[in-house]
Amino acid sequence: ISKINFVLNVNKYSPKIEKEFHEILIKNNMINRTYNSHLIEVNENTLNNVRKSYLKFIKKKSKDYSVKIIKKNEYYEKLPFDYKKLHNEDVGKETRSIRTYETQLKAIKNDKAFAVQVISNDNKLVGMLIIYYENNAAYDGSVAVSSEYKEHYISHILKYYGILELISLKIKYYE
Repeated sequence: ISKINFVLNVNKYSPKIEKEFHEILIKNNMINRTYNSHLIEVNENTLNNVRKSYLKFIKKKSKDYSVKIIKKNEYYEKLPFDYKKLHNEDVGKETRSIRTYETQLKAIKNDKAFAVQVISNDNKLVGMLIIYYENNAAYDGSVAVSSEYKEHYISHILKYYGILELISLKIKYYE
């Protein structure tokens, strides 16, 4: 046997039962750890595990920017164009059509994702992270940072505020 899948199947969701199930799998070494995952458990203590030096830079640099969380009610029609422009700047060329960005961001309209935006003091979008979520789990969808801001810890700010939003949404896992 090379692989066994364990599935928790209960009539009614119970956080206590889910936690016990997960703890049993970990205790008995039944979770495959060979895949190099960045899966983290999200709770009110998650950001306590961030390196102190990162937190220092995040707090210091956050003062130079505004951060916006774009969810279903904050979605604006120009968002795919704004993200495409930022993404093209990040990679140094145009890699895909506007339709792909519209499709990617549709999850925000469907309340299955949100975006974190970092905006400079001169009102320029300098970073954006898209996080998809469903069934108590969240995943990075895409990220872009303006080339002239790469050394300004923008990606750290995006992740930090993304995790804060996941905590407020009561999402349990983030990869």
